Amino acid sequence: MKQLHGAIFDVDGLLFNTEQLYCDICIDVAPRYGITTYDEHYYRRYLGTSNQDLYTIYQQDFPFLSVEDVDQFIREVQSIAEGYLLAGDVAIKPGATDLLSFLASRDIPCVIASNNYAHFIDAMLTHHGIREHFGRIYALDHIENPKPHPEIVHKAVDFLGQSHRDVVMFEDSTNGAKAAIAANVPVIMVPDMLPPPDALRPSLLKECESLKHASDFIQQHYHW
Repeated sequence: MKQLHGAIFDVDGLLFNTEQLYCDICIDVAPRYGITTYDEHYYRRYLGTSNQDLYTIYQQDFPFLSVEDVDQFIREVQSIAEGYLLAGDVAIKPGATDLLSFLASRDIPCVIASNNYAHFIDAMLTHHGIREHFGRIYALDHIENPKPHPEIVHKAVDFLGQSHRDVVMFEDSTNGAKAAIAANVPVIMVPDMLPPPDALRPSLLKECESLKHASDFIQQHYHW
C-alpha cells in the first residue's frame, strides 16, 4: 500500500451542490436574452466547463447574441449565483467535512483546483468553515488554460511539493478527471450531475457515489 502525501479538490459539484444552482439560474436568465432552448440537458453538456470557454461555446450555439450579450449573460448568472453563495444558500456535500477532517488528522495537505473564480470559492469555503483545510486556492484567476487542460493540476502538485503519483485528486466532472489524468495524478471521481463516459472509467483510480465512499476508499487503499 502506498502513502498519500497530498490531496487536490475541485469545488463545484464536489464539495458543494452548486451545479444545480448554476443550472437553475441559467435556465431562468436565458429567456431574457432570447435563448429559448436552454434546459438542464443543455447545461449538462458543458458540465465542468469554465466561463472562459463558455464565451466561445455560447457564441457558437447562439449566433444571434452579440459578444456583449454573451458577456452580460455570463456576468448576470455569476452575479445571481454570488448572491446565493455569499448568503450561504448552497449546501455542502455530504461527507465533505468528515473527509477533510480525516485528511487533516493525518497531516495530509490539501489544495483547491477549480475552474471557478477565487472569490466565489473563498466565500463558500469560509461560510461553511472549511477554508482552513486548504493551503492554497488555484482558480480560473490563476491560469491561462482551464480544465480539461492539466495546467491547474500541475500548479497544485507543484505547491504540494510532491510527486504527481503521490497525491490524489477528487473530482466530480469529466473535464476535471481528464485534467487530472493528463497531469498523471490519480483521480477519484464522485459524479454529480453526469456519470463519467465509459471510455474514461479505466483511467480513474476509483469512482465513488459519495464523498463518504471516497473517504472509505482512501482509508483502505493507502497506508496510514
